[in-house]
This record gives sequence, C-alpha cells and structure tokens, in this order.
Amino acid sequence: GWIACYEKCRLAGTVFAGGVTEPGAIADHPALETARAMGAAIA
Repeated sequence: GWIACYEKCRLAGTVFAGGVTEPGAIADHPALETARAMGAAIA
C-alpha cells in the first residue's frame, strides 16, 4: 500500500465518516471534528 512508499510513515489512526456520500455532506458530520483534532495532534 501507499504507506510502504514513505520511510518514516506509519498509520496512526483512522476516522470513519459513515453516510458521507455526497459533496458537502461532511460539513456537519461529527467525524470532521475528529479528523481535525487528529491532524492537529500530529507532531
């Protein structure tokens, strides 16, 4: 997979956003804040 292409890369977590099937559907989904928080925590 893609993770093998980067020497220092590791999978640190995932976010599931079920029901997001249309453009813009993520806007009010709770997974959006979860993803933002995960990204902000990257050191």
